[in-house]
Amino acid sequence: MSYAQYIREIGRGAQGSRDLSTDDARQLYRAMLDGGVPDLELGAIILGLRVKGESLAEMLGFLAATEERTLAMHRPPGRARPVILPTYNGARKEANLTPLLAIMLQRFGVPVLVHGLIEGYGRVTTGQVFRELGIMPSVSIIKAQATLEEQGLAFVPLNALCPGAHNLLALRARLGVRNSAHSLVKMLDPFRGEGVLIAAATHPDFIDLMRDMLLALGRRGILLRGTEGEPFANPRRRPRLEYVHHAGAEILFRGRAR
Repeated sequence: MSYAQYIREIGRGAQGSRDLSTDDARQLYRAMLDGGVPDLELGAIILGLRVKGESLAEMLGFLAATEERTLAMHRPPGRARPVILPTYNGARKEANLTPLLAIMLQRFGVPVLVHGLIEGYGRVTTGQVFRELGIMPSVSIIKAQATLEEQGLAFVPLNALCPGAHNLLALRARLGVRNSAHSLVKMLDPFRGEGVLIAAATHPDFIDLMRDMLLALGRRGILLRGTEGEPFANPRRRPRLEYVHHAGAEILFRGRAR
């Protein structure tokens, strides 16, 4: 497979580059997730996309490829829709309240699946807080499913959920910049639309992109500006909360006026 054609499309800078189609994006990302792209071409693709910015069509293709390689889970029978909390940033300045949110939902009888990284890279991760509370990560998707059904709360590391995406995240240490995978993992719903995704972003443009993706896929999610990228509302800033579902989007909380 030749990757020059993709690099020619996306690698001409912010003004001269062109977006990939959803099908081309899906095919390219399959190879990236499977480790089939040579390092030189992989670096060029990642940096080209970072300079150009990902389109809706590209992100839908990337997400489709990622979900093909993400192990599926089932909604616990007879329970409310599970809430998915993607936790990939950790806390640096603020307290990490993602574990508190997960435990509160669990106590209200809502099944909660948390997926993310254990490694903190200098930040306090949800996985680290969970460990202090005696909540251990599930080593496999089978264990995560059983824990979710028995206890109502499960934490599964990304490398057990989608190893290819985990490998792409790890490239940040080599390249020094984020790549598309850092955004995609925050959109992963192992329940394939049967859950409610808490979709948090730190940039308004990506909140708009997340909304468009959820609407295009007909999925449910709550959009908000995350706290240092974590999927909980900063209690002091009180950001806008938006519920996206198959019929459209509605404002749950307008947010505190600035």
